[in-house]
Amino acid sequence: LDKNKELLAGNASETRKILASSKVLSDNLGISTMFNQKLLQRVEENIENPDSLYKIVSESYYDTFNFLNNNGKGEIAVIILAGGWIEGLYLATQLADMSQSKDEIVKGIAQQKFTVNALVPLLENYNESNNVAEILELIKQFQVVFEKVESVDDELTMSEEVFQELLELAETIRTEIVKTS
Repeated sequence: LDKNKELLAGNASETRKILASSKVLSDNLGISTMFNQKLLQRVEENIENPDSLYKIVSESYYDTFNFLNNNGKGEIAVIILAGGWIEGLYLATQLADMSQSKDEIVKGIAQQKFTVNALVPLLENYNESNNVAEILELIKQFQVVFEKVESVDDELTMSEEVFQELLELAETIRTEIVKTS
């Protein structure tokens, strides 16, 4: 349990590095107003509190998505949404793989079946863009694996084999995306 807590809490210096990288990306996308001083201060004040950080990052993520959609940058918004989902899935599968009691994490991962099925039509709205078309093909690979997630007694369950397939796919796709970025 302490190991999982430590993994979730992360490292303050890593959090600061990710935040700095996110700031550079937002500047390059022309949405630097989303990274205002208030957001940076909230992160710094909660750097050691993973629950608060998760809430802050989630709020910022949705605010950015809405800002982009409302300002004619839907293509960028869906790419960010899909990329964030892939990164989150990658992190969740890695955490589950390292955890000695991964059942609850795997249950949460299984729930992503609904998300992937919602992402596909959203991305298809911008499929004329080569960038979105590439991401769509990656997401469809995940969709194929998530089709193997079963519903038992109104609860989604994932076999160890399906989890391992998803773990490998998330790692492969994430590595490919990071390598080409």
